Amino acid sequence: MMKKLVLFVLMSSIFGFSQEKITTQDFGLNPKTETVVSKQTWANANYNKGVYIETLTFYNTYLQSKKNQDGDYITEDKYFYNIDNQLIRIETLHHNSDQTEAVKFYYQNGKLSSKEFYMNDKLITKTIFTYDKNGRLVNETEKSLKNELVLEVNYSNYVNDNTYTKSSVDYKENKILQRIVEYYVNGLVSLEESEMYNLKSTRKLIYSTNRRLVKEIINNDEINVYSYKFDENGNPTKIFKMNNRDNGDTIIMIQNTYSDFRN
Repeated sequence: MMKKLVLFVLMSSIFGFSQEKITTQDFGLNPKTETVVSKQTWANANYNKGVYIETLTFYNTYLQSKKNQDGDYITEDKYFYNIDNQLIRIETLHHNSDQTEAVKFYYQNGKLSSKEFYMNDKLITKTIFTYDKNGRLVNETEKSLKNELVLEVNYSNYVNDNTYTKSSVDYKENKILQRIVEYYVNGLVSLEESEMYNLKSTRKLIYSTNRRLVKEIINNDEINVYSYKFDENGNPTKIFKMNNRDNGDTIIMIQNTYSDFRN
């Protein structure tokens, strides 16, 4: 099955810390953006087995909802903020089932201190965030209610707030499932190294001067090249991904709406 490359994944995957991306600036969008509807297809009609549509809704630069349609399956995330515009909750609804999910965020001294993941109103995991004396994130540890490790992330080799190394380890039943090391330069991932089931892979990312992803080199042989078209407000209206193998060239068509948010 072909990899889906909806706008949320493409834009949010190249920005900083694992904490949620919630503003138009995080996505490289115009601050007056109200909705972004992206539809993914493939240049080769043989790959078009389904419809993948993503809808992002913003209010006054802050993300309000994210809706994904994968064929007939629909999920929707709703975002909630406190009076200081800090993200405090994400609720996920599955339109095709009764399953619900939620993530709750907690803060101390203005910084994210912990978050909790719920499924069907039942607490599943809790994540603790720690910082160094300069206020930089150095560790996040996610554990189950049985105190079993689920995910551990370490941040190191800080040159400044935007240039550092992020090392992630996923666990399953107290055993290491996957390791990922990401190297950030000026807030963008320049290199990713991963290992899963003793299989290693690398991914090198190259950007344009306006911080758009333009080339992705996987394991030094597979290459994805990205090109863009923009509207008069600077938002993408079309993203084309060309693959050097027979893995399907991807097209994302995007419709944007804008508002002054005066109501």
